[in-house]
Amino acid sequence: MVSGCVQEKACEEKWKCSDWSDCINGFRTRSCKDVNACGTEKTKPVERVSCEPKSGVQFKAGMWSMFRISSGTKPGFVRYEAIGPVTIHGKKYAGIEMTVMSDTMETVYEWLYPLSVLGMPSWEMNPEYTVVKALRPLTAVKCSKNEVYPHQGYVSIEETKKYIGSVLSGEFLGTEEYKTNGNKIIQVEKYRIKNREYWLSYDVPFLPVAKLIEKTQSGEKTTELVDFGMSGGRGDITDKELDSFCLE
Repeated sequence: MVSGCVQEKACEEKWKCSDWSDCINGFRTRSCKDVNACGTEKTKPVERVSCEPKSGVQFKAGMWSMFRISSGTKPGFVRYEAIGPVTIHGKKYAGIEMTVMSDTMETVYEWLYPLSVLGMPSWEMNPEYTVVKALRPLTAVKCSKNEVYPHQGYVSIEETKKYIGSVLSGEFLGTEEYKTNGNKIIQVEKYRIKNREYWLSYDVPFLPVAKLIEKTQSGEKTTELVDFGMSGGRGDITDKELDSFCLE
Protein backbone atom coordinates (compact mmCIF):
# COMPACT_ATOMS: atom_id res chain seq x y z
CA MET A 1 0.00 0.00 0.00
CA VAL A 2 1.39 3.33 -1.02
CA SER A 3 0.56 6.42 0.99
CA GLY A 4 1.18 9.97 -0.03
CA CYS A 5 -0.03 13.56 0.08
CA VAL A 6 -2.60 15.08 -2.25
CA GLN A 7 -1.54 18.58 -3.26
CA GLU A 8 -4.42 21.04 -3.31
CA LYS A 9 -4.90 22.98 -6.51
CA ALA A 10 -4.04 26.66 -6.11
CA CYS A 11 -6.99 29.06 -6.26
CA GLU A 12 -7.21 30.64 -9.69
CA GLU A 13 -8.16 34.31 -9.67
CA LYS A 14 -11.03 35.25 -11.97
CA TRP A 15 -11.64 39.00 -12.16
CA LYS A 16 -14.74 40.76 -13.47
CA CYS A 17 -14.72 44.55 -13.85
CA SER A 18 -17.34 47.25 -14.27
CA ASP A 19 -17.27 49.61 -17.23
CA TRP A 20 -14.80 52.50 -17.15
CA SER A 21 -16.19 55.76 -15.77
CA ASP A 22 -16.15 59.04 -17.67
CA CYS A 23 -12.95 61.07 -17.45
CA ILE A 24 -13.23 62.72 -14.02
CA ASN A 25 -10.47 65.02 -12.76
CA GLY A 26 -7.96 63.50 -15.19
CA PHE A 27 -8.73 59.81 -14.44
CA ARG A 28 -11.06 56.98 -15.50
CA THR A 29 -11.95 54.42 -12.82
CA ARG A 30 -13.68 51.04 -12.55
CA SER A 31 -14.27 48.39 -9.87
CA CYS A 32 -12.93 44.84 -10.21
CA LYS A 33 -13.98 41.78 -8.15
CA ASP A 34 -12.48 38.30 -7.97
CA VAL A 35 -15.50 36.01 -8.39
CA ASN A 36 -13.45 33.07 -7.03
CA ALA A 37 -12.61 35.08 -3.88
CA CYS A 38 -9.03 33.77 -3.73
CA GLY A 39 -7.91 36.51 -1.40
CA THR A 40 -4.94 37.37 -3.61
CA GLU A 41 -4.43 40.08 -6.22
CA LYS A 42 -1.71 38.63 -8.43
CA THR A 43 -3.68 39.17 -11.66
CA LYS A 44 -5.95 42.01 -10.58
CA PRO A 45 -6.63 44.42 -13.49
CA VAL A 46 -5.87 48.13 -13.29
CA GLU A 47 -8.75 50.12 -11.75
CA ARG A 48 -7.52 53.69 -12.39
CA VAL A 49 -5.96 55.20 -15.52
CA SER A 50 -5.14 58.76 -16.51
CA CYS A 51 -7.07 60.53 -19.28
CA GLU A 52 -7.88 63.94 -20.71
CA PRO A 53 -11.03 65.51 -19.19
CA LYS A 54 -13.79 65.84 -21.77
CA SER A 55 -14.54 69.45 -20.84
CA GLY A 56 -12.01 70.87 -18.40
CA VAL A 57 -12.56 74.18 -16.65
CA GLN A 58 -14.91 76.46 -18.55
CA PHE A 59 -17.23 79.29 -17.58
CA LYS A 60 -20.40 79.78 -19.65
CA ALA A 61 -22.96 82.51 -19.04
CA GLY A 62 -25.77 81.16 -16.89
CA MET A 63 -23.89 78.32 -15.18
CA TRP A 64 -24.31 78.41 -11.40
CA SER A 65 -23.59 76.42 -8.26
CA MET A 66 -24.75 76.82 -4.65
CA PHE A 67 -23.09 75.60 -1.46
CA ARG A 68 -24.17 75.22 2.18
CA ILE A 69 -21.52 76.16 4.75
CA SER A 70 -21.87 74.72 8.26
CA SER A 71 -19.57 75.19 11.24
CA GLY A 72 -21.60 74.38 14.34
CA THR A 73 -23.96 77.34 13.99
CA LYS A 74 -26.83 78.01 11.61
CA PRO A 75 -25.68 77.28 8.06
CA GLY A 76 -24.98 79.97 5.51
CA PHE A 77 -25.14 79.72 1.73
CA VAL A 78 -22.92 80.87 -1.15
CA ARG A 79 -24.09 80.96 -4.76
CA TYR A 80 -21.82 81.49 -7.80
CA GLU A 81 -23.07 82.35 -11.27
CA ALA A 82 -21.45 83.31 -14.57
CA ILE A 83 -23.26 86.44 -15.76
CA GLY A 84 -23.31 88.61 -18.85
CA PRO A 85 -23.30 90.42 -20.98
CA VAL A 86 -23.99 93.52 -18.90
CA THR A 87 -23.51 97.10 -20.06
CA ILE A 88 -21.58 99.86 -18.26
CA HIS A 89 -21.49 103.23 -20.08
CA GLY A 90 -22.15 101.53 -23.41
CA LYS A 91 -19.39 98.89 -23.03
CA LYS A 92 -20.13 95.16 -22.71
CA TYR A 93 -18.86 93.10 -19.76
CA ALA A 94 -19.25 89.59 -18.37
CA GLY A 95 -18.06 87.99 -15.17
CA ILE A 96 -18.85 86.11 -12.01
CA GLU A 97 -21.48 86.91 -9.39
CA MET A 98 -21.22 85.57 -5.85
CA THR A 99 -24.14 85.86 -3.43
CA VAL A 100 -23.51 85.30 0.30
CA MET A 101 -26.62 84.55 2.39
CA SER A 102 -27.43 83.98 6.06
CA ASP A 103 -30.42 84.51 8.35
CA THR A 104 -29.55 88.17 8.84
CA MET A 105 -27.76 89.34 5.69
CA GLU A 106 -27.49 88.92 1.93
CA THR A 107 -24.71 90.49 -0.15
CA VAL A 108 -23.96 90.25 -3.87
CA TYR A 109 -20.42 90.54 -5.30
CA GLU A 110 -19.73 90.90 -9.04
CA TRP A 111 -16.34 90.74 -10.76
CA LEU A 112 -16.71 92.13 -14.29
CA TYR A 113 -14.32 91.70 -17.24
CA PRO A 114 -14.53 93.47 -20.63
CA LEU A 115 -15.69 91.32 -23.52
CA SER A 116 -13.13 90.63 -26.24
CA VAL A 117 -13.81 91.04 -29.96
CA LEU A 118 -14.87 87.36 -29.92
CA GLY A 119 -17.54 88.09 -27.34
CA MET A 120 -15.73 86.21 -24.56
CA PRO A 121 -14.49 87.67 -21.25
CA SER A 122 -10.77 88.31 -20.93
CA TRP A 123 -10.20 86.49 -17.64
CA GLU A 124 -7.36 88.59 -16.24
CA MET A 125 -6.75 88.08 -12.55
CA ASN A 126 -7.93 91.57 -11.63
CA PRO A 127 -11.33 92.49 -13.11
CA GLU A 128 -11.98 95.98 -14.46
CA TYR A 129 -14.94 96.49 -12.14
CA THR A 130 -15.73 95.02 -8.72
CA VAL A 131 -19.29 95.70 -7.56
CA VAL A 132 -20.79 95.00 -4.14
CA LYS A 133 -24.52 95.24 -3.46
CA ALA A 134 -25.99 94.73 0.01
CA LEU A 135 -29.57 93.41 -0.11
CA ARG A 136 -30.18 92.82 3.59
CA PRO A 137 -30.45 94.35 6.16
CA LEU A 138 -29.92 97.59 4.18
CA THR A 139 -29.64 98.18 0.44
CA ALA A 140 -26.42 99.80 -0.79
CA VAL A 141 -24.18 99.58 -3.88
CA LYS A 142 -20.42 100.19 -4.19
CA CYS A 143 -18.41 99.95 -7.41
CA SER A 144 -14.60 100.03 -7.69
CA LYS A 145 -12.61 100.29 -10.93
CA ASN A 146 -9.15 98.75 -11.47
CA GLU A 147 -8.84 98.10 -7.76
CA VAL A 148 -7.18 94.96 -6.39
CA TYR A 149 -10.04 93.48 -4.38
CA PRO A 150 -9.87 90.23 -2.40
CA HIS A 151 -11.50 87.50 -4.46
CA GLN A 152 -13.82 85.72 -2.06
CA GLY A 153 -14.58 83.01 -4.61
CA TYR A 154 -13.04 81.23 -7.57
CA VAL A 155 -13.72 84.06 -9.99
CA SER A 156 -11.30 83.22 -12.79
CA ILE A 157 -10.45 80.08 -14.72
CA GLU A 158 -6.81 80.32 -13.63
CA GLU A 159 -7.76 80.38 -9.95
CA THR A 160 -10.00 77.34 -10.44
CA LYS A 161 -7.22 75.44 -12.23
CA LYS A 162 -4.78 76.22 -9.41
CA TYR A 163 -7.31 75.02 -6.86
CA ILE A 164 -7.80 71.71 -8.71
CA GLY A 165 -4.06 71.23 -9.07
CA SER A 166 -3.49 71.67 -5.35
CA VAL A 167 -6.22 69.14 -4.49
CA LEU A 168 -4.84 66.52 -6.91
CA SER A 169 -1.53 66.62 -5.01
CA GLY A 170 -3.22 65.15 -1.94
CA GLU A 171 -3.77 61.56 -0.82
CA PHE A 172 -6.25 59.77 -3.11
CA LEU A 173 -9.04 58.14 -1.06
CA GLY A 174 -11.22 56.67 -3.82
CA THR A 175 -14.35 57.55 -5.77
CA GLU A 176 -17.96 57.96 -4.72
CA GLU A 177 -21.33 59.06 -6.08
CA TYR A 178 -22.83 62.29 -4.74
CA LYS A 179 -26.49 63.30 -5.01
CA THR A 180 -27.51 66.98 -4.96
CA ASN A 181 -30.75 68.43 -3.61
CA GLY A 182 -31.92 68.61 -7.23
CA ASN A 183 -31.39 64.83 -7.59
CA LYS A 184 -28.35 65.17 -9.84
CA ILE A 185 -25.88 62.31 -9.35
CA ILE A 186 -22.21 63.08 -9.98
CA GLN A 187 -19.04 61.05 -9.62
CA VAL A 188 -16.48 62.55 -7.26
CA GLU A 189 -12.88 61.74 -6.36
CA LYS A 190 -11.93 62.06 -2.71
CA TYR A 191 -8.57 63.47 -1.56
CA ARG A 192 -7.07 64.30 1.82
CA ILE A 193 -4.60 67.11 2.50
CA LYS A 194 -3.66 67.43 6.18
CA ASN A 195 -6.88 68.25 8.07
CA ARG A 196 -9.03 68.70 4.95
CA GLU A 197 -10.98 66.20 2.85
CA TYR A 198 -12.00 67.25 -0.68
CA TRP A 199 -14.68 65.61 -2.85
CA LEU A 200 -13.61 66.90 -6.26
CA SER A 201 -15.71 67.03 -9.47
CA TYR A 202 -15.28 68.84 -12.79
CA ASP A 203 -19.07 68.83 -13.16
CA VAL A 204 -19.36 71.58 -10.53
CA PRO A 205 -18.45 75.08 -11.77
CA PHE A 206 -16.41 77.65 -9.81
CA LEU A 207 -15.70 75.81 -6.55
CA PRO A 208 -15.20 72.36 -8.13
CA VAL A 209 -16.12 70.27 -5.10
CA ALA A 210 -19.21 68.40 -3.94
CA LYS A 211 -17.99 68.47 -0.34
CA LEU A 212 -15.15 69.99 1.67
CA ILE A 213 -14.62 68.88 5.27
CA GLU A 214 -12.17 70.83 7.42
CA LYS A 215 -11.36 69.82 11.00
CA THR A 216 -10.17 72.61 13.28
CA GLN A 217 -9.60 73.06 17.00
CA SER A 218 -13.04 74.63 17.34
CA GLY A 219 -14.82 71.82 15.49
CA GLU A 220 -15.66 70.72 11.97
CA LYS A 221 -16.49 73.05 9.09
CA THR A 222 -18.30 71.59 6.08
CA THR A 223 -18.89 73.15 2.66
CA GLU A 224 -21.44 71.03 0.81
CA LEU A 225 -22.86 71.32 -2.71
CA VAL A 226 -26.60 72.02 -2.73
CA ASP A 227 -27.11 72.03 -6.49
CA PHE A 228 -25.85 73.44 -9.80
CA GLY A 229 -27.27 74.14 -13.26
CA MET A 230 -27.95 76.79 -15.91
CA SER A 231 -29.96 80.02 -15.75
CA GLY A 232 -30.40 83.16 -17.83
CA GLY A 233 -27.07 84.66 -16.72
CA ARG A 234 -28.63 87.91 -15.52
CA GLY A 235 -27.11 89.22 -12.31
CA ASP A 236 -28.86 90.83 -9.35
CA ILE A 237 -27.27 94.22 -10.10
CA THR A 238 -29.03 96.04 -12.94
CA ASP A 239 -27.37 97.89 -15.83
CA LYS A 240 -28.91 101.10 -14.48
CA GLU A 241 -27.23 100.57 -11.09
CA LEU A 242 -23.91 99.77 -12.80
CA ASP A 243 -24.10 103.00 -14.82
CA SER A 244 -24.94 105.01 -11.71
CA PHE A 245 -22.26 103.66 -9.37
CA CYS A 246 -19.38 102.67 -11.70
CA LEU A 247 -17.17 105.51 -12.95
CA GLU A 248 -15.85 105.52 -16.53
